Amino acid sequence: MGLEVSRNTLYDYFDYFQENYSLFSIPVYRKSYKEQQVNPKKNICG
Repeated sequence: MGLEVSRNTLYDYFDYFQENYSLFSIPVYRKSYKEQQVNPKKNICG
């Protein structure tokens, strides 16, 4: 069950939705800027 989709296709979809303001990526809050850059970002639909 499910669809087989390549990683590049998923990245293309994320880019498309971000360009159309349907999806936003924000960093996880950390006191250290370096830790913020290491951790993955949260994706929020808007």
